[in-house]
Amino acid sequence: MGLGVSNSLSKGGFPQYRTRTSCSMEGGDGEYITTGGHADFQLNGVDFSISGWIKFTADATSTTNEDGKVILEMEDDDGNGVYIAYLDESGDDEWFRVYHKWNDGSNSITCSASGNDIDHGEWYNFTYTYDVSALTGRIYVDGTQAGIRTSMTSPGDFTTAHDILIGNGPSSNDNALIKVCEIGYWKGVCLSASQVTSIYNNGRPRNLLGVEREY
Repeated sequence: MGLGVSNSLSKGGFPQYRTRTSCSMEGGDGEYITTGGHADFQLNGVDFSISGWIKFTADATSTTNEDGKVILEMEDDDGNGVYIAYLDESGDDEWFRVYHKWNDGSNSITCSASGNDIDHGEWYNFTYTYDVSALTGRIYVDGTQAGIRTSMTSPGDFTTAHDILIGNGPSSNDNALIKVCEIGYWKGVCLSASQVTSIYNNGRPRNLLGVEREY
């Protein structure tokens, strides 16, 4: 099971992907879903959206780590691309952040959710949308906008080998003890606020753009 080309569907010219079932990644290093690189994961200069259900089962393996704990990563070996992180700082201070990286990873910009009240043992619907014409990224938590960043530079194109990761990265700095379900990805689509609410209310990425997505 994974986010792969075999799980893809193209409607209206836009490639769309989603995972099929929930998956638990709670063992630390090396527990993640991966798929090889594909042109549909090149995000430079296009709208895109990512959504999924996430439950944090424990604190990450360390605290006060601004590097974050990767939930989903679409980067090449040089660091171009985008990833979504769960930041766990000291005390009860936890939130979502999205990174865009370009120029072989030497440049980056972030969009963060406001607040620090992510609880353990509770499912959250996370959605990130990017409007390339407006250079604006938005984070939604449980259907409500929780963060916005303007002048958000588009992530860089892949220039070297890359994999797509969901869950824990391969190093100890990338761990999050999580369960994930219904991860959806749309290239060429910046979901509207009403579509994000529809995802949250339906509990899965469906009925978007007039398309019933069953696959």
